[in-house]
Amino acid sequence: MYPNQTVYLIKSQKSEFMKKLFVLLCCSGSLMLANADTPNNNAVDYLMVSNKGDESITLINDTPNKLKIHTGTGEVTLNPRGGKTSFSCTKGKTVKADGAVIFKVSEDMCGKTIKLSEYVKS
Repeated sequence: MYPNQTVYLIKSQKSEFMKKLFVLLCCSGSLMLANADTPNNNAVDYLMVSNKGDESITLINDTPNKLKIHTGTGEVTLNPRGGKTSFSCTKGKTVKADGAVIFKVSEDMCGKTIKLSEYVKS
């Protein structure tokens, strides 16, 4: 093979590759346009799910004791006279203080601040 023939082969392979790439890009672009007006049901489902539990409950430790609170999803220690935490408002979830159940979450608690002195004996 002569050097000029090698260069010609490389150029022809490159041009074949470019043609295939162009056709591929045109096909994928037309597929994207064809699906552009298809409604996306997943976005609606996500919005519906994300609205659940948006409200939270805030607990304030207004007792003179340090309390370990378990909210059903995690555990936190609240300092006396002002320690505070919040968690999602899920009806029926039990909240424990130092291992004992102090209350179950009800719908009317959502979005409110609850003082632990109302539920825990000092």
